[in-house]
Amino acid sequence: MKKYFTEYIPVEGEIKEVKGTPIYSIDGIVQFELRAHRDINSPSNILRCHDGETYKDYLDSQCKPVKLCLCSRNVKIGDKFDQLPGINGVSYICKEIANGFILDDEGKHRAIETCFKVVGDISPDALSYVKRGMEYDEDQVQGYFEKLPYDENHKALIDKALLQFKKPLVFKIRGECGYFH
Repeated sequence: MKKYFTEYIPVEGEIKEVKGTPIYSIDGIVQFELRAHRDINSPSNILRCHDGETYKDYLDSQCKPVKLCLCSRNVKIGDKFDQLPGINGVSYICKEIANGFILDDEGKHRAIETCFKVVGDISPDALSYVKRGMEYDEDQVQGYFEKLPYDENHKALIDKALLQFKKPLVFKIRGECGYFH
């Protein structure tokens, strides 16, 4: 088993209404197909989605947009984590790890093999070839701080700011070409 894997995580915001866009529904991850309409000029609150086998309708209030994130099963005390397979966007905090279980901040014991933490976002350049469920070793991912500008005159100040972060904000993934995107 590799150190990292990719998973869709529910996020706040508007659902991108483009055919094939993954969204989180009450049944898990599905693909957006279309918004139903009452008539030609009146869209409804019904989203028709596809789970790979069948079509199903959901109220838009039952769905959330998702983003593909880099995740790890290496949960440590103090980490925020979620649990597979029912990814619901609810984060727990790891209070204790013992005998193959994680004690969360709600006082519940959860099997450690079902728990994971979000490590960071995946670079937009890698989203064309990175898919849900792919696994990576440490040498296949490269973190960077996308939101910090680089300024040669203030390099020392920026380096000091980078040290304050515990983890990178965005991760590049090595493609089949051998380069990180």
